[in-house]
Amino acid sequence: MSIYPVGSMVRLNSGEVAVVIRSHERALIRPTLRMILDPRGDYYPEAQEVDLRKDRKRFIVGPVGDDLFLKRY
Repeated sequence: MSIYPVGSMVRLNSGEVAVVIRSHERALIRPTLRMILDPRGDYYPEAQEVDLRKDRKRFIVGPVGDDLFLKRY
């Protein structure tokens, strides 16, 4: 089981927000993500997947609660 299960929303050191779409048994803290919000808090116009095993500049700083999106609306 991953530290960040599939479906978890996470914030990255870059300020971006993403959802975990795939976990990796040998890299529990470096899942594959679908990027949602850019560092300014704007939605990405197109879906982007980032595999944190390959992208060593980004890392997860913590989970994001549902309240992030509730505050926006």
